[in-house]
Amino acid sequence: MTTLIFAVLTVVLAYRLFQVLGQKNSSVAPEKTPNRDASSSVVRNRQDKLDFLLRRHCVPTFLKSTFGEFFLKAPDFDLKKFLSNAESAYQLILSHAAQGTLPAVENLISADAASALRKMDALQNVKIRISEAAVVNAAFQNPMAHITVQFTSRLQDRSTSWDRIDEWTFKKDLTQDNPVWLLAEVVASH
Repeated sequence: MTTLIFAVLTVVLAYRLFQVLGQKNSSVAPEKTPNRDASSSVVRNRQDKLDFLLRRHCVPTFLKSTFGEFFLKAPDFDLKKFLSNAESAYQLILSHAAQGTLPAVENLISADAASALRKMDALQNVKIRISEAAVVNAAFQNPMAHITVQFTSRLQDRSTSWDRIDEWTFKKDLTQDNPVWLLAEVVASH
């Protein structure tokens, strides 16, 4: 009973704090800055927006300059959505590679990537479980963006299971409206 009372009090206090702290206080005057030329304020606003996007997407420090260029060219780029789509592509393409049916996904892969994937042993009914996917490199050469994702996965067929680590590089022309990132390169280590 005591726990329930404390829980109710906690919720009420949290709600009241949100009401008070979550509102803008109109009695506080906005901070005045010296009036400089308009171009410096535009640059500052652009840099603030870029810093916000880099923090929002939790971009690792070593990739901030590259992703900064991505966000300037494609401000709607969503890193979490990209990683989610990359995981789906990994499972789909790797399944087709294992079954020897790469032509079914040839619109998603480059010739170099297809060549590397054809070297994979043929398997039937393979199951792929990704345990981790992380961006390990990125490059931007206007208008082409390249993002390398390291996948750690476990593959299982009817009788065996094994771990696999791959680095797949996806590329996209950021000036095109096509949302598909092409698999450009595959580096596999079993």
